[in-house]
Amino acid sequence: MIEQSYPLGGETTARESNDTQKMRTIKRPRIVLIGVAHVFDIRDRVRQIILKESPKVVALELDPSRFEGLMNRDEQRNDAPFLYQLLARFQKELAEEFGTEVGGEMIAAVNAAKEVGAKLELIDMDAAGLFDILRRSMSLREKVMLLVSVFLSFFTRRSTVEKEMKRYTENEAEFFGEIQRSYPTVMRILIEDRNRYMAQRLREISAHSDPVVAVVGDGHISGMKNLLADYCEVEVWRLEDLRRESGDSGNRELTLSFTLHSSNGKV
Repeated sequence: MIEQSYPLGGETTARESNDTQKMRTIKRPRIVLIGVAHVFDIRDRVRQIILKESPKVVALELDPSRFEGLMNRDEQRNDAPFLYQLLARFQKELAEEFGTEVGGEMIAAVNAAKEVGAKLELIDMDAAGLFDILRRSMSLREKVMLLVSVFLSFFTRRSTVEKEMKRYTENEAEFFGEIQRSYPTVMRILIEDRNRYMAQRLREISAHSDPVVAVVGDGHISGMKNLLADYCEVEVWRLEDLRRESGDSGNRELTLSFTLHSSNGKV
């Protein structure tokens, strides 16, 4: 007769307890995502969050060329793609209507990083290359629709942007779903591809620097949060909350999203 031995209940419980304890002691990186848009004055809130978190790294949704342009505003960049320049001009005019400067929140993040001794990391794709890919990838119909929408944006007023902002915050999925149907290439290249690229950059950075604060366009927040959720602890600050706390009544692609919506995707 073969005797089969069984571990005592206490031994099993102790072993399970040790395994559980080990799992609890494995510390996952922590990433704080701050959702912004270039045309709103949320500089103070961005600075306050970074000072409070005191991160090892502050990551910005910028590439080296855009960073240099932002920090040296007097130097005009004339080699940027035509569509990029149009959007930049539109943003500048809209930011003035909101009583701020384009990219003020990014400059605030740079200065706050210096205050806490954090390293700066630029995590976005090259804008010039990105817009070149966009131009070559779009269908003729999508190109015409996009150009018309951008030109119409110069007649967009603050009230229209506020209306589209309200629609965006109330139902983000529906908002981007409409853009996806009318501008699938724009959605893929300017939002989805960059979500994946920036999320991967944050994974690499957080592997040796923890915590990390990332200042990115609010239109990227949901996508990036989903991409990072299985890897790290993610805390999110949304643009709507920052504006409310700042007492204020996009990033380029969020501003573009509002522009595309205001034209209803029609030529």
